[in-house]
Amino acid sequence: MATGLTTKKLFLFGGVFLLFLVDLIAKYYFRTNPDISISIVGSAITLRLFVNDLIAFSIPYAWSKMLTVGTIFIVGGLLVWWYKDYTHTRKVLFPLYLIISGALSNLMDRILLGSVTDYIHIAPISYFNIADLLIFAGVLLIIFPRRFHL
Repeated sequence: MATGLTTKKLFLFGGVFLLFLVDLIAKYYFRTNPDISISIVGSAITLRLFVNDLIAFSIPYAWSKMLTVGTIFIVGGLLVWWYKDYTHTRKVLFPLYLIISGALSNLMDRILLGSVTDYIHIAPISYFNIADLLIFAGVLLIIFPRRFHL
């Protein structure tokens, strides 16, 4: 069994990195243009700034500072797990990459700005960003590994 990166894996990792960059660019765009609102599907799905001091998908959380500290420890723990136990984490390498990429993007917002920049709004459900989707996808891949063949 090959242990190196295949073309498919390189494409997947490159795609996630591209989404990470798109997320950062979108956050910057909406922070510097706060009055912009882009309709995707009428008023049901729009792109616009939402300064989120809550957690993923705008779920309320009372202790924002604790969330930042907790996120640092969680991301740090994931990185240590990934590094120290690589042979056992190969099956979850890509999902961990998704989670870490999304978490780092949102963590940078929390540390530098005091809140997360969300810009995707699905009315009336919530606001979120690409980083939230990366985290969500990574968790799904870990919970349901047999459903997805990476």
